[in-house]
Amino acid sequence: MKKVSKITKLEIVDLYMDDTIKNGKLPKRVARFCEDNNIEIEDFNKHFVDFKSLETYIFEVFYENTIQLLYANENFNDFAPQDKVLSFYYTFFELLTANRDFVKICLDSKNKFARILVYKDLREQYIHFVENINIEFISIPVAQINKAKDQAISNISWVKLMLTIEYWLNDKSPAFEKTDVLIKKSVQTAFQILDTTTMS
Repeated sequence: MKKVSKITKLEIVDLYMDDTIKNGKLPKRVARFCEDNNIEIEDFNKHFVDFKSLETYIFEVFYENTIQLLYANENFNDFAPQDKVLSFYYTFFELLTANRDFVKICLDSKNKFARILVYKDLREQYIHFVENINIEFISIPVAQINKAKDQAISNISWVKLMLTIEYWLNDKSPAFEKTDVLIKKSVQTAFQILDTTTMS
């Protein structure tokens, strides 16, 4: 069979996810994966260093698709910060659920440290999202304190997202209703504790 030429990153992603779901485990060797999927190994290497970088990119794609869906709603920019975060969570977890077979195999195969590495690009993107949704704290006339608070909300928000992913992985409730409840309560509680207001 003729090997695929000029394959794109997203095409490799699709093949990797399909291969994982079909075999019930992550591919182990790049050379074998490329052979099984008729990809020139040189073309794979143009896009990814190894499977770790591929998996990291997959979670970045989940983020990018979430953002695209959110901003497809022309009213999203007018949402209050809390509603933006809730919308992000619900949309992001809908995408994870649509790809649950792959996500569960991928993450269940890793220890907690390895999972953090997979989330590397997702973390950077999500923190950027949080930092740009106009969350305003009670004003404190000390720049260093306000900067520290900005960093704190970003890091805390990321930890909450990561913990929610862990909860979702083990959620056996119908339609992952418990995860939905957790999302709503945790986001509402976080905003109440932070005593934030919407910037006009």
